[in-house]
Amino acid sequence: GNGASLEVDVLNGGVVHVGELTTQHESTFSPAPSDGTGGVIPPDMYILPPPDCSQVAHYGSPSNAYSTHADGLIPPGNYNGIKASGDLQLKGGGLYCLYDDFDVGNSNLWIDTSNGKSGVTIYLVSGGFNTGGNGTVVLNAPPETPDPSPAVAGMLIYLAVGNTSEID
Repeated sequence: GNGASLEVDVLNGGVVHVGELTTQHESTFSPAPSDGTGGVIPPDMYILPPPDCSQVAHYGSPSNAYSTHADGLIPPGNYNGIKASGDLQLKGGGLYCLYDDFDVGNSNLWIDTSNGKSGVTIYLVSGGFNTGGNGTVVLNAPPETPDPSPAVAGMLIYLAVGNTSEID
């Protein structure tokens, strides 16, 4: 996390990273980020099977309304990318597979829980996740119950193996 201000509050969980964590505001993370072991974590401890993106709709390839600008409720699905132009809501229990950046910009982002589900999984096949603006982002990983499938319980943001993009 970089920028003029940053606040990361994780409730009932933590921030565990694999590889380098670079931030100008590590003191604003609650709890503090950890590499989990104080050393190198073997891949079999952190590589989960990727989410099954075939279980959610495909929203336009290569053209996609959400790849340019979006606002309002965005349904779970496969997207080239999402660039916010206004406040966004993601559907609780949803799996969002992206093949380019998810850019929140100066918009607010939260989860629509009207279906009784409270978390989402954002799977970044390629591309990064950017909240570099003045918006407020309130997201949760899906709980184990009710079964969040095809979203992944306990996983909010998942970078595919080989995706070296940043979460900023």
